Amino acid sequence: MTNQKLASYKWENYFTEKIDLAIKDTNDTFRVYRAGADLTESELIIFFIHGTGYTSLTWAPLIQKILLNKPKVSIYTYDLRGHGCTTVEQASDLRLETLTRDTTMVINQLGLNQVETPMMLIGHSLGGIIAVETAKYHDQLIDKKNKSNEKENQKTNCIIENIKIVMIIDIVGTSGLKAIPFMKRFYSNRKNKFQNLNEAINYALESGISKNRMSARISVPTQLKYVEEEEKENNYFTWNFDVVSSLQYWESWFQNLNQNFLSIKATKVLVLSNLEHMDKDITTAHMSGKFQLIPSNRAGHAVHEDVPDYLAQKTISIVNRYLKVKSMFSKKK
Repeated sequence: MTNQKLASYKWENYFTEKIDLAIKDTNDTFRVYRAGADLTESELIIFFIHGTGYTSLTWAPLIQKILLNKPKVSIYTYDLRGHGCTTVEQASDLRLETLTRDTTMVINQLGLNQVETPMMLIGHSLGGIIAVETAKYHDQLIDKKNKSNEKENQKTNCIIENIKIVMIIDIVGTSGLKAIPFMKRFYSNRKNKFQNLNEAINYALESGISKNRMSARISVPTQLKYVEEEEKENNYFTWNFDVVSSLQYWESWFQNLNQNFLSIKATKVLVLSNLEHMDKDITTAHMSGKFQLIPSNRAGHAVHEDVPDYLAQKTISIVNRYLKVKSMFSKKK
């Protein structure tokens, strides 16, 4: 029954491969999806990190639009611990340190740190925080290696040296901290039982979780699990990830986010659904040209779901500009 209800939301419609990545020396397995060019033919790697409660399929509409116009990019995304089809022993451990370590392990075990191909990290909400923390962590490792002149084996260790662009979607430090009480109320009162997928999709649209029915039809079903009761007519769908259980971590996620974002060495891009979310530090930094701002007033929090065409266009523009500059510097050498 469950498989029939979910048949129209198959990952194969949006990705070329799924990988259940068993992490070495652990019992953890992370669900990874791949699309686009093979690494041997790729101009750039885009690694997507979803937000709290979402899954990899949240990126499907955006990825489709990107690949239509930029086929020579390699795309990877994975389900965070406690989300989607990922299975880990400590699913409730959502400390930022743990989530950053997960991301590093997935990237390294896929071999994405072993190639010269530049990498772009794109993260939504919590995924944006993880992207920033991952870039910052590896900046520090690179600095430490350079200071100690450890040049040997630089492509066989855990350092990710090819992070060149970081795009974060609808996440700002101070504004995020201020929004926590509202988000606690929202998720505590969120509807938790649905008789069918259409009811859940309609709820997502009516409550403002999503503003794009096409995207909601892809993303929402993957956020649900089917619960079978003793009496068949009482069966229902509910959210797979309990967002309320993660609330204890939220304040720690936002700590120093602005400072960390502005300090990373990669090209920085901030996508916002509402420019009023910009706090003083971010506004000042933007006026100083420290990052590129992409406003999207027609979208809600899930900008990539709500306006995938618009964000794909902006993403491709950023990628093309980076590759053009990279090519110019290569020719000079």
